[in-house]
Amino acid sequence: MKINNVVHHNFCSEVMDQLLVMHDLPVTADKSKTYYSGLTGKPLELEQKVLSTNAAEVCCNVINWPFLINSVYNDDHKIFIEVGPNATCTRWTGEILKDKEHIAIPSDRRGRTALRSLTGMVAALVAQGVEVDLSVFYTSSKEKKEDAKVLIKTLHTGGPRYQDEVLTPENIAVFNTLEVLQPAESLVETTTVIADGNRREALEITLETAAQETPAIPESPSPSNGNGAGGDNKEKIGENGLILQNYDSPTHLEGKNVIWDEKDLLNFAEGKIADVFGEEYAVIDTYSRRVMLPMPPYLLVSRVTKLDAKLHEFKPSKITTEYDIPYGAFYSTDGQVPWAVGVESGQCDLLLISYLGIDFEARGDYVYRLLDCTLTFLDDLPLEGQTLRYDISINSYVKNDRSLLFFFSYECFVEDRMVLKMDGGCAGFFTDEELSKGQGVVYKNSELEERTNREQKFFHPFLTCEKTTFDRNDLMALVNGDLVSCFGDAYHPDGRNRSLRMPPEGILMLDRITNVDIKGGNSGIGFIEAELDMKPENWYFPCHFRDDEVLAGSLQAEGGGQLLRFFMLLLGMQKVMKDARFQPVLDIPQKVRCRKEIPPNSKKLIYRMDVKEIGLTPEPYVIADLEIIYDDLIAVHFENLGLRLQEKDNPQYLKPKENLVDGIYVKPLAKPVLLNERDITKFALGPIHEAFGEEYKVFEGRELSRQP
Repeated sequence: MKINNVVHHNFCSEVMDQLLVMHDLPVTADKSKTYYSGLTGKPLELEQKVLSTNAAEVCCNVINWPFLINSVYNDDHKIFIEVGPNATCTRWTGEILKDKEHIAIPSDRRGRTALRSLTGMVAALVAQGVEVDLSVFYTSSKEKKEDAKVLIKTLHTGGPRYQDEVLTPENIAVFNTLEVLQPAESLVETTTVIADGNRREALEITLETAAQETPAIPESPSPSNGNGAGGDNKEKIGENGLILQNYDSPTHLEGKNVIWDEKDLLNFAEGKIADVFGEEYAVIDTYSRRVMLPMPPYLLVSRVTKLDAKLHEFKPSKITTEYDIPYGAFYSTDGQVPWAVGVESGQCDLLLISYLGIDFEARGDYVYRLLDCTLTFLDDLPLEGQTLRYDISINSYVKNDRSLLFFFSYECFVEDRMVLKMDGGCAGFFTDEELSKGQGVVYKNSELEERTNREQKFFHPFLTCEKTTFDRNDLMALVNGDLVSCFGDAYHPDGRNRSLRMPPEGILMLDRITNVDIKGGNSGIGFIEAELDMKPENWYFPCHFRDDEVLAGSLQAEGGGQLLRFFMLLLGMQKVMKDARFQPVLDIPQKVRCRKEIPPNSKKLIYRMDVKEIGLTPEPYVIADLEIIYDDLIAVHFENLGLRLQEKDNPQYLKPKENLVDGIYVKPLAKPVLLNERDITKFALGPIHEAFGEEYKVFEGRELSRQP
């Protein structure tokens, strides 16, 4: 011990000069308060040299806490308030002055919320007759903002004239080489030939802004004309070397057995079935309704290449279809299709059941409605210029007189990669009377019990916003990538993550966010409620389907995916990414139940999202359950709707499949570890028993010191 004291003394002697310099700072004295020295137990003179010397000496000497407390007490101070954490000094003070009249009050107690600790401290002070300003508890946020100090800064104008600074001979020479700006589709070509980086970025931003300005009723770009793909018969090169298609190329359909092309499918959606399937189906065209594909802009199939089915034979049957994703599509965000398009492009179970002859049975009295399906994403969402292939199977049937249920599935591929599969699909044919009696989704008792007994979790957001409601203008700001106008100055993207935004207005399925609680929901980590104002003339009713208009389930669920986008941006999860996209959480079955049709009307569609899991490793993600309410009934229930953020330079198809853990890819380690990145993240964000083990459950619900 003596040696340690000597070493400590020598060290302090050597660094004292440096400590004095480090603490020698200007002083703004508050003469209304008295400050005691922890060394002398006496009041300090509020002078720069005195304070710096005291601070330096405190670093090199033992603080005698009982001596300090008794010195302050003897100067007739009887109330002690601790501003540090966990009330340790309060306990010490109570032990030192246990036989003397005093009160020791902590501002923070272990296991209590900050609000409870604060109100407890204030109550104790009021009880002692101390005058306390209580206005903070009842002054509104608006009044606080009005009373806030305003920073006034003097700006000195002047400097070189604008014309002299900008219109230099060099700049004039560059601009003389440019043609007058052409329509948006031409800007892509322009940006590829301009060498100057700043000018190129400006043009790309102009292009992106133009692409977001989508009309309320979107036009349907035709895959066959390329929609901006160009006519040079060359393939486009996309992200990470992906080869994208030029649909104008005469080689695009080489080697493909096209049974029905885009013109045939459009005729099936809008015209006569006999013109597509043949005269033996002609009687179906006399019925008031029949099975149809959606019309543009929601006709998302380009051709049929395989068919294994026979008329009037309700046996296991198959069909293979393809969809050429057009360039400049009204639904794309920075060239990537949304969730709804990836799912809806497998719509040709309709074509297959029609080919089998269901309308000979239905005769216009029974119409198609989806009931159930389970969707599992296996890879990234597709991009413009890619062709999706769907292998669709109807596997079995249940028939009772003219009523029919059929069970189906599909697998979706981009080239040789399966990106999505749908299992457990169930659809049926129902009369108008049967549909009118739909009672919505009815939960089992076990489902209700699971929901109410979910483990409480904790997630601390990277950014916070005071607003809890957001209107159409706020959402349109997010469509344009303007996070600041929606959430506030703290959300400035600093030029990063241009693709992290809401989808274009043409497919925006939300009009307002009516409630956001980042600590709400059954798991305590998030609840959101939103609304869509429907109108019979909105594009999504007339196109789905002719003579039988109804809101597509995929578009309803798309609204839920957009809520997840909103929630992740609100939490500031983009702050840990550089240039990311929204991608689905992989290998987690997403179960869909549809129990109430939504016909054309001017009512509200209400979304209620209950967040059940949030994580950061190895990529930020959110998983939630979604209820879609129509006429006070749960029209659709979506379980395990998930979204994550993924850097563009780290696409899923380059990650080894063997590293998939719980639907997320994890980088392999060379040797075993005690705690991995996931465990450390759980220690930072909780619950900590998921990091250390079940015995740590006793700490749940308590405020803890955590990993940053």
